[in-house]
Amino acid sequence: MARRIVLAIIALMAIVIIGGFGFAIGAFVARSQMTEATQSGPTVVQAEAEPVAEAPTPAPPTPTSPAANPAQENTETASNVDRVAAGETVFLESCAPCHGADAQGIAGIGLNLRMSDFVGALSDEELAHFIAIGRDIDNPLNTTGIPMPARGGRSDLSDQDLLNVATFLHSINEAVGARSAKAEEYRTWLKETEQQQATIIGETTYLRYCAVCHGPDGKGRPGLGKDLVDSTFIAGKNDEELALFIKQGRPVGDPLNTTGIAMLPFGGQPPFSDQVMQGLVSYLRSINLGEQLAEIPTPTPLPTPAVPTPEPAAETPDGWAVIGKVSPPCLTCHLIGDRGSKFGPGPNLNELGNVAGDRVEGLSAEEYVRQSIVDPGAHIVKECPTGKCINAMPKNYGDQLSEEDLDTLVQFLLGLANE
Repeated sequence: MARRIVLAIIALMAIVIIGGFGFAIGAFVARSQMTEATQSGPTVVQAEAEPVAEAPTPAPPTPTSPAANPAQENTETASNVDRVAAGETVFLESCAPCHGADAQGIAGIGLNLRMSDFVGALSDEELAHFIAIGRDIDNPLNTTGIPMPARGGRSDLSDQDLLNVATFLHSINEAVGARSAKAEEYRTWLKETEQQQATIIGETTYLRYCAVCHGPDGKGRPGLGKDLVDSTFIAGKNDEELALFIKQGRPVGDPLNTTGIAMLPFGGQPPFSDQVMQGLVSYLRSINLGEQLAEIPTPTPLPTPAVPTPEPAAETPDGWAVIGKVSPPCLTCHLIGDRGSKFGPGPNLNELGNVAGDRVEGLSAEEYVRQSIVDPGAHIVKECPTGKCINAMPKNYGDQLSEEDLDTLVQFLLGLANE
């Protein structure tokens, strides 16, 4: 019995030893396989598994445009955030008293800007412009009966400040991008108002610079300036072409010049701003009826008007010769002796010798006449044959004449005093 027990124990021990040895070999083999896998790359073993579909080859990346550059987008986003913050600061300082700190409006004073489809429908630039010009109490679009002062009543606010306010308002507005009848009414009103203002500026410019030759009503002066009301020439030019024509003028030698009188660049005046030019073009459009007229044949060119040269006075032998040197001629607007324009827009110079010494305090007769030639805008005579005198005399006569010519012309004009 004891022997059987001993044999059983020995057999058990043998099994344990053999099993341990087998485990060690298995572990060694597994470790060898892992090492090989690491060195040769991953191996996917699929045993009794469904086949896995091969992943599609990814498409090559699409080149990004500069606008889609993440760095630029981040910069633009940061810039917009800065504008919103700056706009909120200005809003709280200047707009909140009427529209409330939360922009929800104050009854009877300022409208709710958060819910406003008018604010939402305008672009940042349009809204900034609206803030800049404000809205008077008599404006037909004013629905509160309270004026909105230009720039919120703060003239110190820059255009950028107003643009920042517009950006801020759009960041809190709940109707951004919505269509708004009020916004369309405002755009129509703004366009009409700007057109009216441009026409007013243009009419003033026309009367100062152009009426001398083309007449105060635009109907022209025979031999001087053409009729602009019935002009198909004006009707056939777009705004840019008409502005360029006025800037360049038309010399006497131009084959299309049918008056024999030079049209000077900018009407013989110093170049004016683009805004004034736009106003002048707008005014010419407002009086021109050329589009309504049937085509008319090109008129026969008029002969160049001759400037008569009477026998010079003994004391001023070259006076008329000097007058003949300048363009436009003095006789276009003035009566000199029995020559020239008796009903022109310039004063009668036959009286000049009698009154020149009393026109401007501190200037002698000779000094006044000389100033009137080289700087005609320095003193404007009150009354002319056609009514109130205007500052329309060309300012480049001083450039056209030598000092000797000027001295001769001054003495000639002073010698015209009526007895």
